[in-house]
Amino acid sequence: MNYLKKFFVIFTICVVFPFAGKSQDFEWIKINHPFTFNIYTMVFVDSLTGWAAGDSGKVIKTTDGGSNWELKETGVNSFIQKMYFLDHNFGWAVTLELENEPFGTIILKTADGGDTWEKIRYRQEFVFMNAIKFRDSLNGVIGSLDGIFAHTNDGGENWVEAPVDSAFFSNLPVVDFLYFDDDTLFACGGAFDVVGIIWKSTNGGSSWRAYGVGPEPIQQMAFDSNFTIFGVGGDFEYGTGFVRSEDFGESWYYESLELFGVAYALSFRTEDEMWAPLGTTEKLMYSTNKGNDWVEFFLSDSAWNVTLVFTDSLTGFTAGYFGNIYKYNRILTSVEEKNISIQGYKLDNPYPNPLSYSSGKTTKVNLILPVSSAVYYKLYDINGRLVKKIIEPVLQPGEYLHDFSLDALASGVYILTVEAISSEGNQVFRDAKKINLIK
Repeated sequence: MNYLKKFFVIFTICVVFPFAGKSQDFEWIKINHPFTFNIYTMVFVDSLTGWAAGDSGKVIKTTDGGSNWELKETGVNSFIQKMYFLDHNFGWAVTLELENEPFGTIILKTADGGDTWEKIRYRQEFVFMNAIKFRDSLNGVIGSLDGIFAHTNDGGENWVEAPVDSAFFSNLPVVDFLYFDDDTLFACGGAFDVVGIIWKSTNGGSSWRAYGVGPEPIQQMAFDSNFTIFGVGGDFEYGTGFVRSEDFGESWYYESLELFGVAYALSFRTEDEMWAPLGTTEKLMYSTNKGNDWVEFFLSDSAWNVTLVFTDSLTGFTAGYFGNIYKYNRILTSVEEKNISIQGYKLDNPYPNPLSYSSGKTTKVNLILPVSSAVYYKLYDINGRLVKKIIEPVLQPGEYLHDFSLDALASGVYILTVEAISSEGNQVFRDAKKINLIK
């Protein structure tokens, strides 16, 4: 039932140091930890706090950026294929009941950061859910290995099946979801050697429309600040696939890359740079121009990685089989970069995010300033209009937690840009973060 099982080969694990060419200004460092189970899914809510899950119902958690991991009991023994955390507290995962009747799906839910998990049986037997995502603590969607969609408005306790408009694309696996705003979201999946599919919903997951986008399944999607949607996937035989849409999912361009391997995840490091793991090839691939060109990066022998996430431009993680976890690290290669990195400008992801009306429509933005700086906060809506601006003329070196209010703004996606200019004018820091405001 698990498509990742196709990878499984028993062999002796051989660990070597990650390779980094002389011209590269980064490396991926292997994290030492005591767990060796296969990891299929990983989620981080900021640069410090994250979870990884996989075989035998195992979930591990870190609160120090991956240096240490703690095992969390879930009460299940079957593999966890997908997991999602909304914030530091609320999280969900899907696993299958295949040992004891009635066979079907178990949804795991936590409200305390994974310390304890509630088991919820999906009501319909012989439906095997494979993907799950929530936009707030109540509303979420789920998808199955045979193309069934359902949505919830009570945190996952009850689910309502959602219709799909295309019978031609029925009965094919749903692999992942991508929320855009309260109403609009996408799903991806398909079957090897059959078709890659993107599904789109404009009513919060109550119904779906299917698009055939290529010959091979799409494994994960992401979108940039211009709202171009990207996806990756591929086939074991024909190589990596890459898909994009510049009209909000109405039409898609599929490209078969000249790279061997299936890309199982996709994450932006910066506005232009994106990364994906290539499974059994023991490699990652990355693009510095939004997918126009791709470069392979050899990770390590036995590094069969299938999940990858960046929380910001300096912090990223990738994980996979045999418990392998690697962390991204920048290598200083120029005076300019040394000034930025050593001096320590940093903008963390806003929290909470997504931001709901019930939470007061206020998110916290944490900014670290190494020197006295003028700071400019600017908030743009989906159409690129400036809707809010805050100027801090002079801030002394330190860490600043700013309460950023989105009061009086409609639900949707907003882009927060931060520019910090040192008082001497010799250092400029810029970064941008996406904020989802939901009802």
